[in-house]
Amino acid sequence: MSFHKFYWTHFIKCPGNLRNKAFKLSGLNQKICADTFLLKEIQVLRPKVIVCMGEHASSWILSKTGFQGKWTKMLWEEIEQVAGKKKQIPEKEIAGCDVKAKIIVLPHPSGINPLATLLNQKLRELLTALLP
Repeated sequence: MSFHKFYWTHFIKCPGNLRNKAFKLSGLNQKICADTFLLKEIQVLRPKVIVCMGEHASSWILSKTGFQGKWTKMLWEEIEQVAGKKKQIPEKEIAGCDVKAKIIVLPHPSGINPLATLLNQKLRELLTALLP
């Protein structure tokens, strides 16, 4: 895949000098930074698909769409869509930036959880077939 087709970013957006030990312990500060910086990136780039890796990024983006429930509920819905070979992933409106995008949530690919590694590999193959 060529780089002009996708953009890689991170949920934690604050500059390195703010990421001290106290910051790493406070999820609230991470969300404030994402609300300030990541939301602006999404507004400027207007992505068609957003893939979130792990609980923090997934929970944050889903909170911006009005999704009710934990991010794992969305993950299970994706698995059901893939298993049922549904051909469409619905777009969700992202509050605060006037953008609609297809949102995909996946377990964090850190490798700590071998099941997540396997699940990500299989979901990636199947979801790729469902995206335009």
